[in-house]
Amino acid sequence: MTDRDTDHASHHHGFSDAFAEHLDREALLATDVTSGALDRAAAALDRPVRTALDLGAGTGPGTVALARRFPDAQVHSLDLSAELLDRLTSAAARAGVAGQVHPHPVDLDDDWTKLVPAGVDLVWASLSLHHVIDPALVLQRALSVLRPGGVLVVTEMSESIVLEPDDLGTGRPGLADRVTGGLAALGHPSTADWTVPLAKAGYVGAQRELTDLTVASDNTDGAAYLATQLSAWHNNLAQTLSSDDLIALKTAEREIRAGSSPVTQTTGRVVWIAVRPEVETRK
Repeated sequence: MTDRDTDHASHHHGFSDAFAEHLDREALLATDVTSGALDRAAAALDRPVRTALDLGAGTGPGTVALARRFPDAQVHSLDLSAELLDRLTSAAARAGVAGQVHPHPVDLDDDWTKLVPAGVDLVWASLSLHHVIDPALVLQRALSVLRPGGVLVVTEMSESIVLEPDDLGTGRPGLADRVTGGLAALGHPSTADWTVPLAKAGYVGAQRELTDLTVASDNTDGAAYLATQLSAWHNNLAQTLSSDDLIALKTAEREIRAGSSPVTQTTGRVVWIAVRPEVETRK
């Protein structure tokens, strides 16, 4: 089974409450990345947003951000997990935007185009395309529901992941590099470059921007996020790291939870802004 097949299968089995909370926390920490992407999307649009589409909406941070940024817009949120969409609905209500939000439980690998309005102004796909089996088809379907001049925003992780300090605060030199190296060998983080697929699907003017997301353990949300990450990595790397490294990784996790750790994690984010052309060209 490929990494993408594994990701796709995980969506079919739902998520635990703990993982959903982890997604919420990650979205909170990535607020500046989301805000920047929305600003760039707004600048690329030629008219106000009336209809937006959130592909792989998850717990709803993108949906809520879209509704807040474009208060006159109706936002259609697509995700396979009914449990996550329930959390999305609750999040929209807490944010005061429930009247703008329309959840749709659907597999992005199915034909979802008839479930949403035609002539969408903005399609948002944040960290979701690498989960689907046929991303090219999903991009084509997104193009088909966009109006001419409408904008697609795709966010993906880049290949960079940096942990500091080198010993993760444990006194064991090189631990950070061994952890990131082990993760890379397992295909983490999941990355993809959508520049060529966007052009092949018929989008024009694709702009690509790389930014960083740094999470520090010196605050409550950052510490909770990093501790969850290290716990998951400990499990994932159980057959890869030495027993001494695994013990040190657990020590780093405990120190983070205790609020006495200097650990930071920096991951790359890539944002593409692409447009459906006003005049379709023959291929």
